[in-house]
Amino acid sequence: MQQNAVKTWGGELPASDASSSQGSSFGPALAELIRGCSQEAIQQKNWNIDSIALVVGPDAAQQNALDGVRNASIETADILAATCPKQVPVALTAKFDALIQAVDAFITGLDALRPAMETFYISLNDEQKMRVLAMSANNSLETTGRPQRSSRDGAAHRDGSSARRELPCRWLAHALRDWPIRQIEISIPLSDSQHAALYDLTASIYRAVGTLIASCPTEASWTPLGEIDVKRKRANALRQAAGIIRPVLDRFEGTLDDGQKMRLGQLISRFNDEN
Repeated sequence: MQQNAVKTWGGELPASDASSSQGSSFGPALAELIRGCSQEAIQQKNWNIDSIALVVGPDAAQQNALDGVRNASIETADILAATCPKQVPVALTAKFDALIQAVDAFITGLDALRPAMETFYISLNDEQKMRVLAMSANNSLETTGRPQRSSRDGAAHRDGSSARRELPCRWLAHALRDWPIRQIEISIPLSDSQHAALYDLTASIYRAVGTLIASCPTEASWTPLGEIDVKRKRANALRQAAGIIRPVLDRFEGTLDDGQKMRLGQLISRFNDEN
């Protein structure tokens, strides 16, 4: 997977996935979000605390607090490494279970990190906080080519000269709109009652889309605490959406026989392989 600065859970998805008409399809979106949990564990371990220390110039007490952040970041990485799904399942219900597992792991990791970050950040004076803000702004410029700002619909600003990126909860919303109901009806013979269950599932997916669009924060925060809080809200939006879909999906799959379930899983997985 050739991507630069993959930040699936951290806030943005790579342009190679987010801007592709096929890359936002249903199956690849679930798979990428599931894999992104482990990617976030790697990023936590690679977080450069020394750069923060260099910018802030901490006194002894602040350095102790920053060491606490370093330890909490390692703890967060360990939580994610231990609890993130190790692979993307084939079965559709299992995919959603893996997504929920990934989101819950990410939320647990953020909750482990936040207290230490709060202790460090409130120990800074105003000038030091401004240095942290400037560092965050510079990192944003290096990553996206320009500071992130919002457009009329709240999505991250895009133009032809900058990498097109998408917030994970909004990216999933776009992907859910690609739910392949027509392909399912064509590929899997369904009874009338199974069709009804499929339509109930489709309705729940579109309800989840509405939840994602309404609940996904689009404004970036450059303060350490604000960034953690925004990430958690985005993860909460993902968790809520998956929670809307999962029980209805279970009811739909409950109407299918083993052969139909296998064909459904293969249909979704084939979308992954082709993109």
